[in-house]
Amino acid sequence: MFATKTACHRHLARLSSTVAAPSSYKVVVIGGGAGGLAVSSTLSKQLGKNEVAVVEPSATHYQQPLFTFVGGGLKRFEETHRPTSEVIAPEAQWINQAAAQINPESNTITLADGTKVAYEYLVVAAGIELDFGGIKGLKSAIGKNGVASNYSP
Repeated sequence: MFATKTACHRHLARLSSTVAAPSSYKVVVIGGGAGGLAVSSTLSKQLGKNEVAVVEPSATHYQQPLFTFVGGGLKRFEETHRPTSEVIAPEAQWINQAAAQINPESNTITLADGTKVAYEYLVVAAGIELDFGGIKGLKSAIGKNGVASNYSP
């Protein structure tokens, strides 16, 4: 799975850093997609280690723009995703949970497990919510008879 022993150790250190997260950050970014990763990467490099947290529940990061190339036969699906732990900047802290509530009066967010995380600045880059059921018949047609979406794996 890992090309080198060092890569394995970096991966394990990354996973362990998600366990004991501080409860307060200079910046909290909700969302680990392209937008959230770009912001958190830039800010964490400027602010330093563990000053920026990324709240993202998914263990897999998908590069959605590549889905178009998969559909066109130019890329393989396997090339479109990587573990989230590998795409978050090393200076940032990954909080592997969903944000359940934003509390702007107290500058905190509440995570899915009820834990509160304080922030000085908040960036919300949660992306889109897919609603294939919004178009009659689409939900049951996806994946059949050539019907596909480049918004979902």
